[in-house]
Amino acid sequence: MTLTEFAKKLREDFKFKYLTVSPKTIWQDDCIGLDIFINKPWFSAKDRHWVDMEFFTRGMLVIPESLLEINLNLSEYKDEQGNIDYSKCIVEVE
Repeated sequence: MTLTEFAKKLREDFKFKYLTVSPKTIWQDDCIGLDIFINKPWFSAKDRHWVDMEFFTRGMLVIPESLLEINLNLSEYKDEQGNIDYSKCIVEVE
């Protein structure tokens, strides 16, 4: 499932406009960071995650990938070396 498809599925149950993916956390190699935002966020290269100025207009979920019932396909965000460019892992849904 692509990030866009996943965002549309989540949008059925949550009110948000943007879904982002952040790199796996330092303390848990098998985790993925999913964030939903109402306002458009930007990627903080220093902190390696998505941020916005409105703390109460976003939701954060850090989850072990093994708990995902879907195969989240992020291949469209890979760079020339085959690594995921998380600064591009953002989709907008209505």
